[in-house]
Amino acid sequence: MQCWLARLGWLVTLLILMISFDRRNAGGSVQQFVLSSPAFFDGEDLPRIYTADGSDLSPPLHWDGVPNNTDSFVLFFEDLGLDRDRWVHWLLFDIPADLRRLPAGIHGSPHLANGSRHGLCCGVDECRRLGYQGPSLSTPQLSLSSGHPVSRHRFSFTLVALDHKLSLPEGSSPLCIRQEMKGHQISAASLTCFYGAEVAQMICS
Repeated sequence: MQCWLARLGWLVTLLILMISFDRRNAGGSVQQFVLSSPAFFDGEDLPRIYTADGSDLSPPLHWDGVPNNTDSFVLFFEDLGLDRDRWVHWLLFDIPADLRRLPAGIHGSPHLANGSRHGLCCGVDECRRLGYQGPSLSTPQLSLSSGHPVSRHRFSFTLVALDHKLSLPEGSSPLCIRQEMKGHQISAASLTCFYGAEVAQMICS
């Protein structure tokens, strides 16, 4: 009887230790997929240097908590302030899975040294430019004089983790890339910012 009780106690102790170990591992392994920039915080105004009214440099970007089974990333930079037909200011795909940051001022060449490729930027009526295209007050949707109801637009950098690389050439359109991404998205991380005539006035005043 004592031997049986000793064995039962040992089994209960072992079970408790296993549950505790699993909980610790589960808590430590779950990481949030996060996109950030050392140049600005989420929800802040986009610094002028990263707009076409400044130096038109792409901002530095960092990301952490990459999901398991990620094989590549796709990066979109879009104007969310438009009612229709989002303006895609930057599109980079086949970003290597082991990459964790992009420096400022990424060159607009079709194929980058790190293996990434540029897709086409796409405006409301055109889709032809490669590389980063920062927002500009010269475009009608950001000008206060245009009468557009939203002069301070919200923009989003969105990094999508995929389980494979896209079988598309550099210079592919946003539509083609989104179609190729279907069924292969693991997770996405976003970084938002604002820019527009009202923001520029605040910066200059």
